[in-house]
Amino acid sequence: MCKKIIIGIVIVLVLLVTSGCGSKKEEVKKVENKKEVDYKNIYMEVLDGKRKFIDESDREVSFNEYLNNEKGSMDSAKVTYTYIDFDNKDSSKHEEMVVLTETNDGYYLILNYDINDDKVYGIYKNYRDMIYIKDDATIYGSGGVNANYVYRLMLDKNKCEEITLAENDSGVYKIDNKEVSESEYNKYMEDYNSKESVVFTDYKTIELNSNDNSNTSVSNSDANIYGTYYLELTDGTVADDGSGTIILNSDSTCKYYSGWSDMGCTSYKVDNSQVCLDLSETGGSKCFTLKDNMLSDNYDNYIKSN
Repeated sequence: MCKKIIIGIVIVLVLLVTSGCGSKKEEVKKVENKKEVDYKNIYMEVLDGKRKFIDESDREVSFNEYLNNEKGSMDSAKVTYTYIDFDNKDSSKHEEMVVLTETNDGYYLILNYDINDDKVYGIYKNYRDMIYIKDDATIYGSGGVNANYVYRLMLDKNKCEEITLAENDSGVYKIDNKEVSESEYNKYMEDYNSKESVVFTDYKTIELNSNDNSNTSVSNSDANIYGTYYLELTDGTVADDGSGTIILNSDSTCKYYSGWSDMGCTSYKVDNSQVCLDLSETGGSKCFTLKDNMLSDNYDNYIKSN
């Protein structure tokens, strides 16, 4: 009887040990089969023109197309980049590339690779929206002389959400969405400014000559381009109150209001489907793509009025 019990115990132990080993082998196999992705190489493929990215309008765009849309009056653009984990997760697993293009005021392109569909997504940011980027992925932006804020970005493919950490809105100070005194805000900003900023690496200076011939050809003699264009708002309506307006006249004169600011548009030129406004306010030019009675840049759409 004892021998039978002992034999039974031995059989059970053997089965348990065998089962455990099988689980470990399966677990090791899963780890071995885990896909390793070289994010940095993928982002460099975008800069090198070997891969396109999907912009915020769900269009596939090459880096060259992006640069030429932002060139203004510039013939070349200095391009630098850095890597940062905006979601503040494990940076060894997923980082985004931030590309700074030094044309006119400067523009940012955030490249975000999605391993699930093997696609790169792009988000555009004006330089004033990301004046400082700290190593901890916090960002300082400015909306004007009396408006500035510190925030984080949460990315989802080609969409993003801004999480405000602190702000000064015309003398109203807030930290974590709670109103604070000016001295408390200044102390917060003092601590923020002491943080290390990210370091950008030189990529190269690129000549801005577009080889894309897919655009519809238009000219100054095409009467369809003349008229008033209103800024399209997020709800699909237009800002017909004058707060965002472009007026193209038949004599090549123009008006351009960004918000309520008159940008001093003196004249405009049309090159293929690019409409470039000469602006006395900035001493440079601003270019838009003309298509289907709409002027578009990487940030806004201006709809032609009927």
